[in-house]
Amino acid sequence: MIFFFNYWETFDFYTIDMTNADKAIQSPGFYLQQDDVVYIEPNDMRKRQTTVNGNNTLSTSFWISVASLITSAVTTIGVFINK
Repeated sequence: MIFFFNYWETFDFYTIDMTNADKAIQSPGFYLQQDDVVYIEPNDMRKRQTTVNGNNTLSTSFWISVASLITSAVTTIGVFINK
C-alpha cells in the first residue's frame, strides 16, 4: 500500500508492507488523518484481467449481447414488413 499524506500543501508518501503487522504499526505512515490518500496497487492477476474498454470481444457476454441485438433487429424488421 502507498499512503499519501497532505502536510501544508506538500505531499509525503510512505510504502507500507501490510503483510508484516509489526513493521506496519511502527511505520510513520500507519496512522491516517483527514485528507490522506491510500493507494493499493492491484496484484498481477487483476492487472492481466483489465482491458482497455472493458469489453473483451472474446468474452461470452459480448457475443450474447451481439446475438440479442441482431435478434431484436430482425424481429422489428419482420413486424414492419408483415403489416
